[in-house]
Amino acid sequence: CLAEVVHDFTLSCPQFFITVNNKVTSPTVFSDNNNKHRYKQICQTLNDEAEFATLYDTANKIPVYSAYTFKGLKDCDRLNKWHIEPQLDDPKNGGKNMERVSDEAYKMLHPNPNQALDGQYVKSGFHRGHLAPVYHANSKSCADATFTLTNAAPQNPSFNSGRWKATEGKMGKILDDKCKNLNMYVVTGVVPGCLAEVVPDFTVNCSQFFANPMGVVSPPTTFIDEHHDRYKLICQTLNNKIEFATYYDMKNRIPVYSAYRFEGLGNCDVQSTWFIEPQ
Repeated sequence: CLAEVVHDFTLSCPQFFITVNNKVTSPTVFSDNNNKHRYKQICQTLNDEAEFATLYDTANKIPVYSAYTFKGLKDCDRLNKWHIEPQLDDPKNGGKNMERVSDEAYKMLHPNPNQALDGQYVKSGFHRGHLAPVYHANSKSCADATFTLTNAAPQNPSFNSGRWKATEGKMGKILDDKCKNLNMYVVTGVVPGCLAEVVPDFTVNCSQFFANPMGVVSPPTTFIDEHHDRYKLICQTLNNKIEFATYYDMKNRIPVYSAYRFEGLGNCDVQSTWFIEPQ
């Protein structure tokens, strides 16, 4: 399976993007001033035929979006074998072919890979959530090509198998009934969540949000639970910066407290999108 990292997928695989005023137009291709290699454009290809396109975030190790054309439902079988993209970690020597390789073997070559590996999903409690869905594939080749980890983001199992699956099915049937003979371009994207790291000790991992009388970091009370898994200490992090700390009650599913430093009013815009904590 050829999953080629390209300079501009509107030139290398333009068929997955709408043409506006005679110009192939993709969704936003992001940039990062601190890491010019963060976002990668991929033409996802199998048997020498491009099946869809993906913008990949190597920092969060998830796809930003995948773009594909809808050509009708085929009810293809699922491959259920996942690939990685070697060019993300070895641009010069990595082959165009998607590879199936053990995490251990891959990490021996690339100790700090730029992409998610299959083992990270094992016992994580999360599904490998397709962006370009198997259900919308019009051929077995296209269906197989969707099984790359560069086309998957962590999804809550009940959401992936419930509401999201139902939405994919409903959307597919509407497109199949109403738009099969039209040029239908579809983009599926994600909203990167706050990287909220569960930690063993606030005083070590995010001590800056707590008072420090006489040189001793002093968080509020942390409770004792006989099963030792009810309460979680979370360092709430975004863009590699810890913003505040939260002590969370897993049983009641509410925060006990959050701790932060007041550094003045920023008059920031309020976003309406909410995140969950995968750890």
